[in-house]
Amino acid sequence: MQRQPKRSREEWRQIVDRYQASGLKAVEFARQEGLNVHTFAWWRHELRQEARRTAPLTLVPVPKTPADAPLVIRFPDGTELRVPPGHEPDWVGRIADVLL
Repeated sequence: MQRQPKRSREEWRQIVDRYQASGLKAVEFARQEGLNVHTFAWWRHELRQEARRTAPLTLVPVPKTPADAPLVIRFPDGTELRVPPGHEPDWVGRIADVLL
C-alpha cells in the first residue's frame, strides 16, 4: 500500500470543504479522493473541534422573563444549558467555559 503524502492543516481544511460540498458519504468521498478513511475522519473531527473553539459567541436580545425562569445558554452547536434560577453568574460562566 502506497504511503499518503503529508498534508498541511490548510490542505485538510480544503479537502473537508470539498467533502461538505460533495453530497457524498464520508467513506465514499475518502475512497474517491484516495484518502485513508481513518485519517480523513480524524481530520474532520479535528477541524470541527477547532471551529467550535474559535467560533465567536453572539449575544442576542432576549425578552424579559419571570425571575423564577431558568437561564438558557445555547452554544454554537445547538446544545442548550438550562440553569435553574439562583445560581451565581461566576459559576454559570465557569460551567459554560468548560462546555465550550
